Amino acid sequence: MMRLMNNSEAICEQSTRVVNSVRKKFPMRVAVSWAGKSTDKQRESAMRQIAAEVRAFARSQRLSWLGKARLSNKLKWELRSLGYSESFVNDFLLALWVHSEN
Repeated sequence: MMRLMNNSEAICEQSTRVVNSVRKKFPMRVAVSWAGKSTDKQRESAMRQIAAEVRAFARSQRLSWLGKARLSNKLKWELRSLGYSESFVNDFLLALWVHSEN
């Protein structure tokens, strides 16, 4: 039970770190125009950096699929509360987990 509580706190802290990274690398004006050839390399690079952070966190905390789902859900609602569109959030989370599995 104690590990689960520590894991919950760590997930909340990691979620905050990822959201801060998203706000820096994908400000609202960039998030609105998610598609675009000129930003593909920049977007790919930013996603890889964020995914590397998430991958390292998942390894260090030994997150199961439930822990990853909890992190995704926390990220989803934090990003939505900041005003990011649902389509951006869904695309971001999909890309995040695709990149973090590599």
